[in-house]
Amino acid sequence: MIRQKKFFIRYLFFVFFLLGFFLFNNQVNANELRYVQVIQDTILYDDINGKQVVVGKLVKDEVFIIVSEDESYYYIKFGNHTAYFFKTDGVETDVGLTNHEIQPNSNTVIITQRPVTVFQNIGDAGGFALIGRNMRYPIIEKVGDYYRVHIGGRLGYISAKPNFVKPDPGIPVLMYHHMVENKDLHLWTGNQMVIAVEQFQEQVEYLAKHGYRTIGLSELEDYLNNEANLTGNTVVLTFDDGYLSVYQYAVPILREHGFHAVNFAIGIRIRQAAEPWDPAYLQYMGLKEMNEAGDILEHQHHTYMMHLRVKETNNPYMIEFEESAIIADLELGKIQINKSAAVNDVSEVKYLAYPWGQYDDEAISASLTSGISMAFTTEPGYVQLGMEKMKLPRQGIAQSHPFHYFIKKIEGTF
Repeated sequence: MIRQKKFFIRYLFFVFFLLGFFLFNNQVNANELRYVQVIQDTILYDDINGKQVVVGKLVKDEVFIIVSEDESYYYIKFGNHTAYFFKTDGVETDVGLTNHEIQPNSNTVIITQRPVTVFQNIGDAGGFALIGRNMRYPIIEKVGDYYRVHIGGRLGYISAKPNFVKPDPGIPVLMYHHMVENKDLHLWTGNQMVIAVEQFQEQVEYLAKHGYRTIGLSELEDYLNNEANLTGNTVVLTFDDGYLSVYQYAVPILREHGFHAVNFAIGIRIRQAAEPWDPAYLQYMGLKEMNEAGDILEHQHHTYMMHLRVKETNNPYMIEFEESAIIADLELGKIQINKSAAVNDVSEVKYLAYPWGQYDDEAISASLTSGISMAFTTEPGYVQLGMEKMKLPRQGIAQSHPFHYFIKKIEGTF
């Protein structure tokens, strides 16, 4: 009994010691925080898709936590990463925050339909910040008719009403292959992977008219790593196999509208230059074409020579071959793609489209070993926060799809 009592006293002492240590460290961390008070209604910016974008506004006299700074700007927590404002719009202060609390964001994201006021408490007459229109914004949780969110180190609430925000279905990653002009489409009857140039032109014009941004894969990866914000109207365009038709037709259309896309190239198909264009055959871009399209196309991996099937089983090489063989293939492919002057370093080749979208655990392990950090399937769906980055879905674009199918695919309602 005495021994048990001594043990209990020691246990209590240990618990109180840990509690005191935790509280002390929290206090130290709180004391290390830096605060800024904005001296007027202040515009918030972020760099999205290579452009400075207005993403929100801070209300005059409100206080926020500084996460970093440079010569011109203060940076605060905003959405999936940070946003910044001019230092001339704020003064540092010792005044702390009463509603600073660490709560992790969920993987649930909303898209703002208009500028949305952020209230400190539900029912407040005015807010302390605004989130701009057409912004993807992760929430902490839903509370009645409101969403709880973070902004600038503060907890707040935004309206959950559908005229203010809508649920984010995820980012559409569109998958294309080959294209020919309408007059040559009869040469490819029954091949759904071949679309008309005119069909692609109509789709790109729709994206431009409705304010879509085409992002690259590094920006998508940053978003999935909680290191970037994205706008609502965002899409990724991908082309599998590295066909010459992409250079011949898609690149000029994309360039006209300031759009970008991804070329998933088969390494063994890459020669110095392509053969003369012939709409009746599948042809491949060479290094010459890859170089010339480097301002529009991001060249990534579709394996070196594993876009084949084993004759006896009809299974893709990437499923049938051992991990060591897959690693060797991917390394060869990276070297070949890096021969393009449009690729600065072999380390830039780090995204993969699985041949026919098929993979297994061994293929994933080999890809990771080879420095692949994100891979795409042909499974339909939309890319969302929290997804496994080696199994990302895409939306295929087929010859038989009517135009309203395309609209549904980019709006996340297909």
